[in-house]
Amino acid sequence: MSLATICWGLAVWLASQIPPASINPEQPGKKVPTPAAFQSVWSVSLASIEQPHLVAGPTNFFVVSKNAPLTARSLADGHEVWTSPLRSDLPPAASEDLVFVLQDDVLHALEQSNGQERWAVRTGPLAIGPVRRTEWVFIAASDGTIAGLRALDGYRVWEQKLGSPASAPPAIDGNRLFAPLADGRLVSMMISTEGRVLWTSTLASAGTEPMAADGRIFLGSAEGLLYSISQEDGQRIWPTHALIRAKVSGHPLVDKTRVFIATLDNYALALDTSSGAIIWRQALDARPSAQMIIDSDQLIVPLNSGDVSFFAVKTGSALAALPGKLTAGNLLVPPLVTTGAPGSPQLLRLTLGSDAVLTLVSFKRAVSPPKTTPGAVFLGKTPPGVSSR
Repeated sequence: MSLATICWGLAVWLASQIPPASINPEQPGKKVPTPAAFQSVWSVSLASIEQPHLVAGPTNFFVVSKNAPLTARSLADGHEVWTSPLRSDLPPAASEDLVFVLQDDVLHALEQSNGQERWAVRTGPLAIGPVRRTEWVFIAASDGTIAGLRALDGYRVWEQKLGSPASAPPAIDGNRLFAPLADGRLVSMMISTEGRVLWTSTLASAGTEPMAADGRIFLGSAEGLLYSISQEDGQRIWPTHALIRAKVSGHPLVDKTRVFIATLDNYALALDTSSGAIIWRQALDARPSAQMIIDSDQLIVPLNSGDVSFFAVKTGSALAALPGKLTAGNLLVPPLVTTGAPGSPQLLRLTLGSDAVLTLVSFKRAVSPPKTTPGAVFLGKTPPGVSSR
């Protein structure tokens, strides 16, 4: 066999090992058309708020930070509905009728409609913000205790001392809670049986926010590894991914055949849930900020630049973006929140301009979308109309 033939065969083999090529990003500052599916419907300017947190309920959304009081605003037009003196440096959580806010080691549950307090319980310092699911509110204390509270009245139903604080919000699937810990463990707990620990899996480093669905847990780690772990016994389903060496932003998203991640080296990726093989990979114009969203057949990726990128779920083809203000220093303030009725989602984007003014813009779908891809998970955890936190 000639040397030329060997070289050609080697070149073909190397080419087959390279993941799908990225679509070239738009040039910085270039105006990009708004996707037909989403149009801006209102915008409000907010007072200067340091590290604001945003969460949405059925009719109102809520903004709070450590230096600004909790404020409820209408999803319809952004007007202020009520204000509470509560302040918090941790993200709040919301149910259908309550919003949960931690201040001075006390968790407060307020009525979303008028801000009246329904209950308050002392929790001690928390490692992460409260996490709400169905009739539960889960708290992860700085001393390594995870507790399940009854959302109705704040009663502490159970607690488990795990010896290390949570490194990220837990994932919940059915009756199980999966908590990543700062010491590199991932712990599975049975919610209905006093938080009984079912198994513990050891990661190479502290886990990032996990996603649990279809018998799997997908999560990244502080060292930039990506894991697929069995919900049943904590065993790894496919080996730690060798082609991804960057930390995952937010939690992964899944549908029946694919898992989607955004990484801090400025990529969005789709991988096969069975094998971990990369289906497509696209470069992002800037670092991803907080949480991606799946809406219909679109993967929506918020960027630190203030832009929001859209990709076709199946192919990874880049779609038109929602551009941020064309102002130097513009910055997206996490998270991008989705809410609204099923089939009619509403996006809330909070950006900080170079003038230090916060601007909150609401986007709604202009036309009815096609049917959702079977098995798609909105926000990776909840359907439209239910807050992610």
